[in-house]
Amino acid sequence: AFMIQKLRAEDRDIIYDIINNSVKDDYEKYKFFMNSCKMKPVKSSSFKKIEYISLVGGRVQGYFAFIFDKINQKVTNIELISFDETRVFVRDFLEFCEYLSENFKNVELAVIPENPAYRIARRSFLKYNFKKVGTLQESIRLIDGKFYDVEIWQRRFEDR
Repeated sequence: AFMIQKLRAEDRDIIYDIINNSVKDDYEKYKFFMNSCKMKPVKSSSFKKIEYISLVGGRVQGYFAFIFDKINQKVTNIELISFDETRVFVRDFLEFCEYLSENFKNVELAVIPENPAYRIARRSFLKYNFKKVGTLQESIRLIDGKFYDVEIWQRRFEDR
């Protein structure tokens, strides 16, 4: 029984506050969280932000989100953050990967290889047939002021 559930609009501000306060309180731990969640999803006919949270006993364990680009029929801007030091988040992350795999043909990921979670995430990418398509050198500046490389991973399925 996984604890992942769709984020309700009325809970969005609470979750965003948890994320932003966690990042602010321990920026070294959360510096690799490339978030665009400081802004509420913009109403657009071309893009839809889909968000999930991982809950155990009413306590937020993690946040999962992505943008679905309706015009190009692809998932982009995947956001993941874990507040949990147990296996709950990993289990829910795998459920999230299953959901993406079953529901979307084209998925693009931007990943910072220096992120400590990269090793686990990379195994999942390979399991779900993602291919590394390139590396952008010193492409993103994180809250520590340093620039980091970003790897681009992609999974595409042709129409059957």
